[in-house]
Amino acid sequence: MGGGHTGSGHWGSPEKEKGRFFLRANSNLYTSVHSELLSFRFFDLLHEPSQHIKPLNLLQPDILIAQPSMLMLLAKAQEKGELAIRPSQVISVAEVLEDSDKNYLTEVFKQPISQVYQCTEGFLGYCCREGRLHLNEDFVHIEKRYIDDENVRFHPIITDFTRKSQPIIRYEFNDILWEESLPCLCGSPMISLRCIEGRSDDSFRLQNKQGIWLTIFPDFIRRAMLIAGDDIPPYVVEQTEGAEVVVHLTCDELPDALINHIYEALSAFFTLKDLSPVQISIVKSSGHERGQKLRRIRRSFLSQLQ
Repeated sequence: MGGGHTGSGHWGSPEKEKGRFFLRANSNLYTSVHSELLSFRFFDLLHEPSQHIKPLNLLQPDILIAQPSMLMLLAKAQEKGELAIRPSQVISVAEVLEDSDKNYLTEVFKQPISQVYQCTEGFLGYCCREGRLHLNEDFVHIEKRYIDDENVRFHPIITDFTRKSQPIIRYEFNDILWEESLPCLCGSPMISLRCIEGRSDDSFRLQNKQGIWLTIFPDFIRRAMLIAGDDIPPYVVEQTEGAEVVVHLTCDELPDALINHIYEALSAFFTLKDLSPVQISIVKSSGHERGQKLRRIRRSFLSQLQ
């Protein structure tokens, strides 16, 4: 995860790069990685975000690694002048990085935002110098099970030939990966992605007017929220029942205009898909428990066909 700047220290040696991880739990993997050129510091996601401001200002990290939801909180603190750091590399992990959030983070931190695709099963993807996410085919064999009619969205099926214990052979993830059809300017032949859209069990399952269950991928809901306006506060859209959708908004007030814009945008999309009537509720709530992964589009309803 290098790539940050190095400067000249004593006797011409490079300065130590300081990486700062925001995680739900610490790990020997991170605390043991210390050298003359690199040091890591763990920040607990379960702590109040305000508790991180002073240590970050003191430590001045070169590399900042966190979930998009935490990066957004830090960026807002940076914009207010409470946080004053100048990382040379900002890396998003663990959650879906929305395009709007990515643009905002890039503007605030004055750096392109990289992504790492990693899970318990291994290191699966990384951003190249062009900013595109590539799957790590150097170390894992990846098959694609397409899940849409256009053959662009797929579940990765992973086989890892490097493991000596706990073998992973044709293990299918429920992540929805959106394949990029155009070759990357970096020249890498490895599979490149337009985005990681979310998890398959976060796709909405709604009935059309003929009573057929349809899969609504998370990106369609995101697009509808974008149509609702540029000033939409942080949100979570949740399918709670077969025909019930709740929009959680993190805000102090719920102006009528905001409610109407969101309701109209979602209703128009559901009508376009010829769906049976969907009940839409809009509430003041984060819809997110601190320390847990933020899933902006999620389904808590179990349909007849998953």
